[in-house]
Amino acid sequence: IDLGTNPYLTRMVASNPDIYPSIFSRVFALKLVLVLGYLLSIVVIGGVWLANTPLEWMMLLICAFIHVGISFILLFRSVFQAFQAFGWDGIASVIDKISFLFVLSFLFSLPTLGIIVYSSSFLVVTFLSALFLCWLVVRKYGFSVLHFRRADLFASARMGFPFAVLFVLSSFNERIGQVLLAILSGDYESGLY
Repeated sequence: IDLGTNPYLTRMVASNPDIYPSIFSRVFALKLVLVLGYLLSIVVIGGVWLANTPLEWMMLLICAFIHVGISFILLFRSVFQAFQAFGWDGIASVIDKISFLFVLSFLFSLPTLGIIVYSSSFLVVTFLSALFLCWLVVRKYGFSVLHFRRADLFASARMGFPFAVLFVLSSFNERIGQVLLAILSGDYESGLY
């Protein structure tokens, strides 16, 4: 949910830390707009075509909000990377997983552990981790007023777009070997690869 804005933020702030307040407010505002669009599209498109029962609706929404939380964690990690605070970036990369391991140790003591309890727990841990990282970024580097000006949003999306294309192309490049191997040799060999 970033259209390449996370690596764009990292690159720009790493090359000139003085522009952090203005660029972070623009990227954060764009992230909020993209999240809103993502959630609306998930509810409209995914809900109409994929969710037929209340359980499916609940799982669709939980998965969508987990994705939103992870997206914000990645945004805050890009700030740490931009300022070359790799220790904090390392902590940010595992904070939600380690926290979830502690929650799982409690959940496994329950007599029944359903998919909703498991998923909801992961959602809560992801959002608490994102809030903690938001607090940490604001405390260490500051925060400026968000600007939702259309020109700034489009400019940020346009500047991040090459990074998004690079991500898609590199993902395609990484997967094409496995797809070709499955076509040429079979699923077993592809699975081994």
